[in-house]
Amino acid sequence: MTRHVVDENVLVVANQGASHADDACLERCIDFLLQCTERRTLVLDEGYEILRKYATHCSWSGQPGVGDEFFLWAQTNAPQLHRVTLGKTAAGEYVDFPQDAALAGLDQDDRIWVAATVAAAPPTQLVNGVDSDYLQHATALASNGIIVEELCPHLLKTF
Repeated sequence: MTRHVVDENVLVVANQGASHADDACLERCIDFLLQCTERRTLVLDEGYEILRKYATHCSWSGQPGVGDEFFLWAQTNAPQLHRVTLGKTAAGEYVDFPQDAALAGLDQDDRIWVAATVAAAPPTQLVNGVDSDYLQHATALASNGIIVEELCPHLLKTF
């Protein structure tokens, strides 16, 4: 079964916090999060860095949105989910982030998701809702074995 590294923007959309996300995108993000919880395919890191990123956009109570509910579920079930170690270099870079010049321009905030996807190993997909950065680096990501599942491709800016 495919595991999933879920970018925080998917939770933001599911909480109706992304003004540029339309109803189709909202529905796809909600459906994905519900399926991920049902199938228990979420990847988290041992150091809880991913949960801390989710916490900046979600309520610890699990309400009122589906993203909040997913965050609460992830916290509660973290010990039973697929976990990876996200090592860092002395410079603070993720050890598992590909050393590819074509990825040098990838947003620093998105590198955690790429590193977690690599650390989890295949079959793992990175799941994105509305961040165009992955589309901009699609060729380099694919050449490094990183599959990005785009939930809302119609909203992404093309480059």
